[in-house]
Amino acid sequence: MTYVALDGYSILITILNIVAIIGIGALVVYLVRKYHKKA
Repeated sequence: MTYVALDGYSILITILNIVAIIGIGALVVYLVRKYHKKA
């Protein structure tokens, strides 16, 4: 049970990290496009 819990936890953390990276990247792209449209 412990190993399964650790595996599930590490997988969850990995997924959250990937989502965070994609989210930040998308936000940066959005802000850059918005800024260039104004400029």
